[in-house]
Amino acid sequence: MRKVLPLLFLLAFVQQVHANIVQGSYRWRNDDGNETTATWKAAQNTPVSNIKPTDVLRLRFDLFNNYSYNGITSTIQLWYNDGTTDKQITSAADGAFTLVSSTNLTNGQATTAQFSGALPFVSGKVVTGSDAENITIPASSRTEYEWVIKPGTGLVIPKTYTFIIKGDNVAAATGPATTLFTSSTLPLKLLSFTAQAASKSVALQWKTAEEDQVSHFEIEKSTDGSRYQVVGNVKAAGSGGKTYLHTDNSNLVANTSYRLKMVDNNGSFTYSPVSHVRMAQSNSSLSVYPNPARDRLHISLTTAAGPVVVSLQDVSGRTIKTFTAQSNGRTLNEVADISSLTPGIYFLSFGKQTVRFVKE
Repeated sequence: MRKVLPLLFLLAFVQQVHANIVQGSYRWRNDDGNETTATWKAAQNTPVSNIKPTDVLRLRFDLFNNYSYNGITSTIQLWYNDGTTDKQITSAADGAFTLVSSTNLTNGQATTAQFSGALPFVSGKVVTGSDAENITIPASSRTEYEWVIKPGTGLVIPKTYTFIIKGDNVAAATGPATTLFTSSTLPLKLLSFTAQAASKSVALQWKTAEEDQVSHFEIEKSTDGSRYQVVGNVKAAGSGGKTYLHTDNSNLVANTSYRLKMVDNNGSFTYSPVSHVRMAQSNSSLSVYPNPARDRLHISLTTAAGPVVVSLQDVSGRTIKTFTAQSNGRTLNEVADISSLTPGIYFLSFGKQTVRFVKE
């Protein structure tokens, strides 16, 4: 028995010497609710991408102590790696990421168990502004910590970042790599981009949603399908969404291609899909002016004597209204009230003739 007791004491001593806090699972979260109701940005142990400079993110870690002989105390910090070096995340804004406050959480707030695990759970903390946190995990237990961060002025786009917990008595991360991708994809949704030929111009229309820090749009045009030149510049709303209109009446040829260059405030940009236009023949007797028009549209039509019915359609082909008149066999000039129309692209049709116009 005398030989067994020293051996047991030695085993316990070895456990104490080598006991470490271990970084386990992680999960990215949106800052849209409190500690229990906020939605998840991705599945557990899954990277996130397309991060924008204005995004506020929450990163939750599962930390555990597998040792049954003693608790572990440490001072921990959240770090990131940019592919070259490890850098601590602090409340300073000059790094790629910075700690920030949240309207949904308070610094030091206790956490509840959001991950499943075999070990007993003890409350951790929410971290919104502390550069370092003191932590104690009892023997054979686990906890969860959640950091609130956002991109800082040092964020690089595009770039891949990984995140780790560091501190005394913290083991080197062996779990899934906590990864975040920044993307050069512009922070907006382009819902549509169309180019429609009118009698002597091309009407361009595009719709956006979720604009965020967008500077402007450049309209680019190609007459050979490969070389593009800028033919217009439109300031972006910058936030939310909008329907944009632009008319091109320069150097019109039979086949023309258009695309949008969508430029962010930081100079990054991306292109829209290309829209192709085939110009109609110029001998049509149906014409309109001004184009674009705001309240009144002048319609000119040369046709045989008799009743005339001109129909107005939207881009889906739905007939919105009809205009009727009596022709005396000469050029017929009518003025249509279009003030109630929603801004966009429309078509006027008479027989087989169709002209397009833009309502501002």
